[in-house]
Amino acid sequence: MSTNKTIFLSILFSIVISSVYCQPLRNKQVEDYIINKHFLDMIKGVYPQAEELSMEYSLKYYVPITKKTELQCFIRERELRKKCYDYVFADSLLKRVKCKMEIDSIYRDSINTILISTKNRGISGDNISYALQYSKLLDINKTQYNELMQEAIIIARILYAKPQENIWDKEMEVLARILNKKQFTNFFLNKNADIVTKAIESGWKKLEEAGLTEKLDSINDINKAYTYYHKRQRIKDVYRYHNGIQKRQLAELRKAEPLFVRLLEALKEKEEIEKSNNIGKEFIW
Repeated sequence: MSTNKTIFLSILFSIVISSVYCQPLRNKQVEDYIINKHFLDMIKGVYPQAEELSMEYSLKYYVPITKKTELQCFIRERELRKKCYDYVFADSLLKRVKCKMEIDSIYRDSINTILISTKNRGISGDNISYALQYSKLLDINKTQYNELMQEAIIIARILYAKPQENIWDKEMEVLARILNKKQFTNFFLNKNADIVTKAIESGWKKLEEAGLTEKLDSINDINKAYTYYHKRQRIKDVYRYHNGIQKRQLAELRKAEPLFVRLLEALKEKEEIEKSNNIGKEFIW
């Protein structure tokens, strides 16, 4: 082996050893011994595999360019540590698998920390991930961000063990507890902006086709409708799985329906009556 290559591998080895133990494992000294003894043989298989796994993550999840190197480092460290147990427990499949599962669980949180704060909603639910992704927009400070991330990691563990677990109420509780009133309001304003905008655009088109837009002050009435729809969507979000409370809150909100919404409801009722009358006529001979 050339001198330059030996120096390079020595530097690489020292870097890996210094970073690979960022998380505790009860067999740390054993890993240290195995990596020192078999490092060159281990990296021949581990690094190509780690590159494939990195690509798999990139295909399955959204990974920002600024986070790809960090993710690759975690994966390399994880796979190198797992490889140690092919040597330690060469004669015991059960022990090898248990140790590798333990290492996977150690690195899962670190990897999820990278993925959760981006566009990947499925790892820890929809809402906390959204707040973390748009933390600057919501003016979330560092302390709040760390608290939200800790809660997101806990939820990610729950979903990993029980993918069908309903964590919606938990997310709402966490956001209401950690965010202040203004941040909590802005969270829903931003999160539901597309839904509300589509409702306004669709409603205006229907009213325009029915010749009812002349009754509206376009700017003033649309602004009132915009506020109303946001309040309605927030109630639906917060009380998604509490039908009784949701119905009462929506009924109370309907008492203050703006003209835009009242016209739409009247138009909808008229269309339903006409549809019902037409269905009745189909049976007249």
